[in-house]
Amino acid sequence: MDKRLSKNVVLVAANSDEYNEIVDDAEETISNQIRHGINKKQRTLADCLECKTFGYLGEYGVKKFAKSHGIEVNLAHQIGEPEQFFNRDIDSVVKDGVKRNPRKNIGIKSNGAGSVWIDIPRSQFLKSDQHMVCKVLTDRDHLSRTLLSFRPSAKPKKRYEFVPIYVFLIGFVPRNYEVGFTFSGTMARTVYTVHEASGIVPKNYAELIRRKERLITKNPKVEFNTIKKFGRLDECEIFLTNLAQAEKPAEDILKVLKEL
Repeated sequence: MDKRLSKNVVLVAANSDEYNEIVDDAEETISNQIRHGINKKQRTLADCLECKTFGYLGEYGVKKFAKSHGIEVNLAHQIGEPEQFFNRDIDSVVKDGVKRNPRKNIGIKSNGAGSVWIDIPRSQFLKSDQHMVCKVLTDRDHLSRTLLSFRPSAKPKKRYEFVPIYVFLIGFVPRNYEVGFTFSGTMARTVYTVHEASGIVPKNYAELIRRKERLITKNPKVEFNTIKKFGRLDECEIFLTNLAQAEKPAEDILKVLKEL
């Protein structure tokens, strides 16, 4: 990893104790809305906890990055309805022992190590001034694997060791009320694949893309590179862009945090 990127990397959980602190935080703040969603989407509590812990790893990464540069922040991890905290993930700033509200609303988006897209519900995107974007450098099975590291194995050769977890702060995406939807892609025999996109994606995006690319007569499937379809588009419009569009050096990320 080159020197430029290394400045953006934070060790968020060096050991199981630090990881457990984040898991406890996630378990404590799982809201009523997510609990209701367990029944609607057939998701277990374990699935919800793993998903929320993954998001919190990214948020703690931003918090540790800020602290390493002398900025102390508190995350919005109170118990309550998610709508209360959609406008920001950094709830307060502490200076000289005094806590106050941040001057700007910052959202934090945690992505997987192999992600190439940023997708945020439109209503959430428009409420924050900036969205910090990071990659959590572990897989989605992190919680299961960590729990196995505490479990004694009957097989001597089968040992599960805790693996420290790092977060890579990619950069940020500013809010833009006037943002449209731009895209580019390629057409294969029966599928049009979107490789780059930016803006608010409408729910009728497939029809819009076919019309703009003059593909109505071919009527191809419309898919997004690596992911095919964003499940959220079944429920709402989303803001979408490539992760590469959000890339910023550590110095620029620090400037945003200093504005809090």
